[in-house]
Amino acid sequence: MKFRLLLITIGLSFIGIIPKFIKNSVIDWQSLTLYFFYIGLCFLSFYTINKFLWTSKPPLSYWTKFGVGLVCGFVLLTIVHLLLFNTLPNRLIYFLNLKEASFYAIITITAFRTFIIESIAFAYLFFLKNKDEKIAFQQEINHLNKNLNELRNNQTKEKEHKSIIITRYQDKVIPVSVSEIAFFHLSNGIVFQYLFSNHKYIQNESLESFENVLDPTIFYRANRQFLIHKKSVEKVEQIEKRKLKVTLTQPSPEEIIISKVKSSAFIKWLETY
Repeated sequence: MKFRLLLITIGLSFIGIIPKFIKNSVIDWQSLTLYFFYIGLCFLSFYTINKFLWTSKPPLSYWTKFGVGLVCGFVLLTIVHLLLFNTLPNRLIYFLNLKEASFYAIITITAFRTFIIESIAFAYLFFLKNKDEKIAFQQEINHLNKNLNELRNNQTKEKEHKSIIITRYQDKVIPVSVSEIAFFHLSNGIVFQYLFSNHKYIQNESLESFENVLDPTIFYRANRQFLIHKKSVEKVEQIEKRKLKVTLTQPSPEEIIISKVKSSAFIKWLETY
């Protein structure tokens, strides 16, 4: 930002020097150095005024900022020029490119120069504000995308299927691999877990909770009472009204009937590996 301010100051100074080249005036390097210093102070003063207005609370409208900056800058520049008029009139003539110093000429050139410097300072701050807003907006977008990615990752993790089911038996906690579970059976509000090893355990979770955490390509909700492992299916028979009767490798406490509505989906599930 300091480099941009320096470039703007140099540019404004050269604009003021152009009339001197047109008039083929002899360039006094001491005066030229002072002129650069003068333009730099003018621009920095206008920049400071406008920066204060841009950060004021409550925020001002663009036209209000520009108008207040114009008035404050004109008053400041007029005071400086009148002081130079009374102390260093020759320097003032050089700075303002005047043929002779007069009150009317000083006020006129001061007003014109105020408008030019204020416009440049205002435009520069407007540019910086838009740039900062774009950066802030991009940062918000990046932050949002990051949150969305984290949300997707969390959802993916949440959707990962359990490979171990914790089983409590008496005073023991037994981790059971889902590959060992033949089926779940709901009876009188109690869920029983049947293993291929012919062991049976009572579970405190509902049948729906197991359905949600187990891989649906491996376990199928046959009906309200049964959630069965694919490898436990020994035989499927068609009975009346396109219903299916499923026989498991492990003895089941009651017949497993697949309704007509679910029969096609069940056959498709069996065919999927």
